[in-house]
Amino acid sequence: FGAGTPAASLATENWTTHHFLYFLRHLPVQLKPVRLADLDRVFGFTNTRNSEILHDWLLLSVKVRYSRIDDALEEFLVRQGRRKFLVPLYGELARSREGLETARRIYAQARPGYHGISRRSVEELLGD
Repeated sequence: FGAGTPAASLATENWTTHHFLYFLRHLPVQLKPVRLADLDRVFGFTNTRNSEILHDWLLLSVKVRYSRIDDALEEFLVRQGRRKFLVPLYGELARSREGLETARRIYAQARPGYHGISRRSVEELLGD
């Protein structure tokens, strides 16, 4: 895929969650958003109910600036309180001024549902 093969041409029929996680974690972050749109069309990552896959998909999408995940990202951060998911996503968002503003807006909404340890971790990342 990183070399240009369309997502629909990938032989994934026997892939498990672990295969997809490995795949997502090893994609180059220099991909264009249009390439992520191809993956999303074929595999429906933005709408998956698998939190592990969704987290890795959202993280890659934030890095690539694939904005079609914005609503899913906000929903995930509001309903998900696990630090293992929160810290990488908020950390990646905080790397840009625009992302930091988005992260702070989402965090203000999500904060009441987070455990105290998660709140402290996110607040350290966001400078709150």
